[in-house]
Amino acid sequence: MFFNKDKSPASSPRSEPAPSLRDDASEALETTAALLRSLGRHAFDIEGRTREEIAETFERWARTLLLGDMTRPVRSADGTLRRDWGGVRRFVEAHRREEKLYVEQALTNLRDAVRELVRTTTYSIRTDRAHDERLSEELDSLDRALVVNDHEEVRATAERTSRLARQQIEFHRTRELETIQALEGTIRALRAELDHSRKAATTDALTQVYNRAALDLHLQDVTDQALLSASPACLVMVDLDHFKAINDTFGHVVGDEVLKQVADTIVRSFLRREDFVARYGGEEFCVVCEHASFEPTRERAERLRKAVMGLKIGGRPISLSVSFGIAELARGEAPHAWVARADAALYRAKQKGRNRISVAPRASEEPKPTREIIEGFPLLGGARRGEAPELSGHLHPGSDPGPPKTVR
Repeated sequence: MFFNKDKSPASSPRSEPAPSLRDDASEALETTAALLRSLGRHAFDIEGRTREEIAETFERWARTLLLGDMTRPVRSADGTLRRDWGGVRRFVEAHRREEKLYVEQALTNLRDAVRELVRTTTYSIRTDRAHDERLSEELDSLDRALVVNDHEEVRATAERTSRLARQQIEFHRTRELETIQALEGTIRALRAELDHSRKAATTDALTQVYNRAALDLHLQDVTDQALLSASPACLVMVDLDHFKAINDTFGHVVGDEVLKQVADTIVRSFLRREDFVARYGGEEFCVVCEHASFEPTRERAERLRKAVMGLKIGGRPISLSVSFGIAELARGEAPHAWVARADAALYRAKQKGRNRISVAPRASEEPKPTREIIEGFPLLGGARRGEAPELSGHLHPGSDPGPPKTVR
């Protein structure tokens, strides 16, 4: 009856647009990459590969999914970059199989060790009980002979008891020797397995020099010892120039061979027992020279620089060079500060044209940190990646992609 003609009808609620298939695909892509990175972060050492190397491989696959393989791009009919989903699946499946085999083998070894311990203990208990029962019976017989005052029986029982006691002593002695020998064999086998696992955990799988985890521990030991002595020590950062161009031009198989030969050359150049050679990451190596002052260290680095330039891959020459940053340890200096000074010197060698040695000022003379160093930690990665190649020789990559846009 009271009808308002001016009142407009209630508007229907506005519906949100349904997410497109492209949005779902992007979300799935990002989620898959995040899962790969999570698997890498929570990896553990397995036979022949450290957790750092496994994490690096997972990270490479995550980047490949997000960005595509820019070294060998494959495009669909519509021009979009195709991603190697099959390769990701095969990699994850193969890695999970390796983890499963490693864990199963470790559990088998543990079960075998526990089973051997239980068997040895049970055998000892049962054997001891049998001998104790026989000895107890002979002692009871001796007590009875003493009660009846039978001298002949007492003498015979005492002889049997004495003979049994000597046999038991000899048996225990023999069994103890056998047990010790068996345990020594088990300990030797476990020690060999532990040494192998420890070596695998501290060795870079590709180059067979020490890995980053072992380097971090060694740097801490050296800097701690330096507080108690005045013995000099030098840190040498070695970086292979234009390594990305080698990988992009010749492929990762050649790149891996280059890394192995460079690592071997570094080891041959730093042969003292006090020299510690490690792969710092990627194409960068680190040499810790204890009980060595700057000048002898620089001379060995110079010999290494010349040796790398003469390397051949598969019997064919390839243009290779390395840059160096050397820092002498200051007493009381922290490991990360020592590494930062050597890495800053390496960066200066790169800026000045590469294939050269740059020396870090003493800690008291070090300039204030620039953008390349933040709070004592060098920026790794993008600040040194992506320069143009300068390769020559029989393995020539072809056309020059142009001037470098970043310094590496």
